[in-house]
Amino acid sequence: MSEHSDKTAAEAFVDHFKILPKRADRDLLVALGAAFATLPYENLTKLIRKYETEAGGDRRRLPNTVVGEHVALGAGGTCFALTRLFSAVLERFGYTSRPVLCDTRHRQDHHCALVVDDERGPLLLDPGYLLSEPIPLQEGALDKPNSRLVCAGEGAFDLITYGATRYRLKTAAVDEAHFNAVWQASFDWTMMNDIYLCRAEDKGYAYVHGHKVRLNRGESKETLNIRGHEASALGDRFGLDGALVGQAYALVAAARDARKKETP
Repeated sequence: MSEHSDKTAAEAFVDHFKILPKRADRDLLVALGAAFATLPYENLTKLIRKYETEAGGDRRRLPNTVVGEHVALGAGGTCFALTRLFSAVLERFGYTSRPVLCDTRHRQDHHCALVVDDERGPLLLDPGYLLSEPIPLQEGALDKPNSRLVCAGEGAFDLITYGATRYRLKTAAVDEAHFNAVWQASFDWTMMNDIYLCRAEDKGYAYVHGHKVRLNRGESKETLNIRGHEASALGDRFGLDGALVGQAYALVAAARDARKKETP
């Protein structure tokens, strides 16, 4: 899934995070995953892209855009944009990787991740789902207090975190045309009707849906209401530019109002 611009984005990513050239082994994968963990999963930039792009246009946020907006605005992206960038960075260091699609309870091909070829077996990397370390793609390889990877039949694995099945990963190869088609279609999914963010934090994660921030630290859980101070709240917690936050929330509110007017 490589384009010339992807190589430029990979170099910009490496320069920004000051990643020194190393042998392409698992230690480097861990370092790259740690760098990617600083990019928030967020659909604010995707929402803006959706409403600023003419109907039928290419809405995808390609790697150069993702890196540039992270450096300038603290932005990240959703799974497709992050996966595409991660693939470009891995290629920069000599790894061979391929995107895979995942089914959720909502729909088929609702998420994507990366499988990296390794001499000891394939590894799962998922920058869009808080899995920053490489995980051997086999039963029991991920077995932490709040996360498990379970074989779900030939060529499939279920990711279970915090007691819930998050997705079913399908290991079958995905060609670029199909990946891009699903990516484009994702701009019209229901999740694009509201704001979503997620980021790993100490002993847990922070998850944002609309105006609610849910903090999950295992046994400790807390919900915060950020209505009226979204920009400062998401700036403090996620490092996002305040103007970016305000623009995305305004677009969501305007679209919601428009849908209400269309309802008979």
